[in-house]
Amino acid sequence: MLVREPDEAAVPPRVFVSFARDSVEHETAARDFATFLRTDAGVDARIEEWFQAQRRDRVAWALQEIDEADFIVVIASPAYKRVLDKAYSAAPGQLTHVEAAMIRNILARGPEEDLGRILPVVLPCGDPDDLPEVLRPYSTTSYAVPEINLAGLGELLHVLTGSTPYPLPPLGPYFPPLPPEQSIVLATPAPPAAPDGVIAAGAEVRIGGSVYLVQGDLESEPVADHAAVRSQGRALRLDRSHEHVWLRQVALRHDTSAAKDEIAALGHERDLLVRLRGKDRGLPSLVQLAEDGHVTTLVTAWPVSGDPGDPCGTLADFVPRPGEMVDSWHALGQLRALGGLARSLSVLHATRHTHRRLTPAGVLRLDDRTFVLRDLGDAGRGERPGEVPPDYRASEQERRHGGRAGPWTDVFRLAAIAYHLVTSHPPDPGTPLPIHALAPRVPARAATAIDAALACDAARRPGMDELETALRG
Repeated sequence: MLVREPDEAAVPPRVFVSFARDSVEHETAARDFATFLRTDAGVDARIEEWFQAQRRDRVAWALQEIDEADFIVVIASPAYKRVLDKAYSAAPGQLTHVEAAMIRNILARGPEEDLGRILPVVLPCGDPDDLPEVLRPYSTTSYAVPEINLAGLGELLHVLTGSTPYPLPPLGPYFPPLPPEQSIVLATPAPPAAPDGVIAAGAEVRIGGSVYLVQGDLESEPVADHAAVRSQGRALRLDRSHEHVWLRQVALRHDTSAAKDEIAALGHERDLLVRLRGKDRGLPSLVQLAEDGHVTTLVTAWPVSGDPGDPCGTLADFVPRPGEMVDSWHALGQLRALGGLARSLSVLHATRHTHRRLTPAGVLRLDDRTFVLRDLGDAGRGERPGEVPPDYRASEQERRHGGRAGPWTDVFRLAAIAYHLVTSHPPDPGTPLPIHALAPRVPARAATAIDAALACDAARRPGMDELETALRG
């Protein structure tokens, strides 16, 4: 397999595509495959048909291309199997038997050395049984392409770019087993019961006639005058539905205007969710708004994974560690999914409301790798400078700035998340490095839009629709 020097990381791999001209249909499919590699995947693919502008020595050309290629892709077909396995001659005028002879020579010279260089491929119209036996299709890796698009070519593209969707985790410290000891059982008291309706980690609470088990970590903070506590966390509904939900709650301590504003904000978010129902699949789904005495709770659905039925994870689970190498194809998929989330935010903006609190933890990742908003952030409450934590905060959200938040704020926060996902570093609050300085394989259009969206001056940022288009590619 080709290994490039660090300063050559952005050079696309050179690939010679070898195939037999079995039929017009097969030849067209092979040419479409090679074309997609060049135009959509950025791979320097070569086939003979593209070099017919002048008279040349075709055999010498084929030998040079095979010798200089980083990879040789062999496309399965009955004719190619006959030529490579049994040394049959191709039809007059074809170079398939010359290419096959070169491949046999490479394998004879050192089969293990060039195992990673010769890649057997089965196109959508092909059959794995047509892979030449000399390429050991059953004992070594071959690459089935179910359809000619980035998803269909994903496994092959990872090999061509020397990347992997599943990097090898670092090896942790080894702790040898200790000698057996007598078991000790410690009895611990049950956690104290939470006040009626107030959510607490690990507690069972009754909300609006249903009982929920609060799971995972709980986020809690007092409101401005400490007259109420604002909390949120994931929970499981303890009935036959076993529905996973997201709870946002305000527990009243004193009847002040600030506390009333927080309760009203939950009501406004409920009204927004009703208005937005069915408008976009990336928006939260309302379950209920429950008012239980001094406690008001907004309940929204938390999607589950289709197979085990466990709650879906959040985008925070996929944020790379600082300095971690980011797989380029995985990053491209993340950017496209963020483009879909940009569309969801545009639908919210059409109601003249903004999220203003977008973070990776507030984005749910579905089984199909699309994203859904966990909640509507601060859309239900009025704007206050310094209202959000510093992570991904736009300049207009800082207390000292005094600017006005709006859709441009969500543009900044979405771009900041995109920057973090593809570079493994959050953008510098002052002047972040251009994204291509850290992630040169990000498509130019997406990189330009992300850089512009991170401008301190909100007027210089692109609109959400423009950012969506750039991220989707």
